[in-house]
Amino acid sequence: MIGWCLWTANNQLMPGNYDMEHDVLKMLAAYRDGQMSREDFIRWFDTQKATLSTQLPRSSFLQLRYASAYVAATALAKVLPACTNCSTICPQHTFSSWQEYKQCEGRVDHAEAVGTLLRMSPPAWAVDIPKGGGADGYYRCAKCGAVWGIVRPERQENGSWRRLA
Repeated sequence: MIGWCLWTANNQLMPGNYDMEHDVLKMLAAYRDGQMSREDFIRWFDTQKATLSTQLPRSSFLQLRYASAYVAATALAKVLPACTNCSTICPQHTFSSWQEYKQCEGRVDHAEAVGTLLRMSPPAWAVDIPKGGGADGYYRCAKCGAVWGIVRPERQENGSWRRLA
């Protein structure tokens, strides 16, 4: 399980108080950031199974290895830390009103304007998201690399702000 770690401005991990080995965190972050294909990640994962099985929660281990790329990305959101710059923009949740969505959207727009969040095109694994479950806007934290998505309310769907990877 991960406690906390520090990230440098160029998105590199710094030693911190966490249980996972530094190299494992770097490889997981490289996969999340699209620096490794799914096939290359699986090859690396298979060579590290013994280490990973002791350092990851069992459900995350199985999702990273055997599930779709989207489910693997959601597992990464559970094992890779997000920094306070992005995790405090707006609480992760389903909106209860249009006004709540607009408030969160305003905070996200501000975070983008000041460079905390970087708007990005949908990640490659987004094609695996079940129909209707994708985000209207994807963002990457400039500091830690966490991927976030905002979903606009539509008809009976309330919309949401959540960490995707």
